[in-house]
Amino acid sequence: MAAITHTMIQAVCEQGKCLSLHEIDMKTAIAKVVDLTGMNPTSAANYLSSFMNMMKGIIYKRTVSYTATVFFLDNIGKDFGVGKQRDAATAVKKHIASCVTIKGCQKKIDALAQSCPAG
Repeated sequence: MAAITHTMIQAVCEQGKCLSLHEIDMKTAIAKVVDLTGMNPTSAANYLSSFMNMMKGIIYKRTVSYTATVFFLDNIGKDFGVGKQRDAATAVKKHIASCVTIKGCQKKIDALAQSCPAG
């Protein structure tokens, strides 16, 4: 499996913003990420879905890297404000809670979500 690069994470975040603003649909967002970065289409779809669930504050099932989680949380806060960042941190906390029993659950991601602004 190829590593997820910073360029890929950045493209997912940018297209995720467009998705959340209803400027494009998921199919178009996936295609743009793949075209811009060479990211695997399945990985692009998973990362975009996780980003969108973070924006909504709902659980996401596919794990994204710690680096991507930091980038998404930071940029959601910058672009959409602390309320949306709080929602995203809630989604991360729900994700971590669902994977606690799964070997390899990333404790660093949980600590990151806990450090985001409280509501």
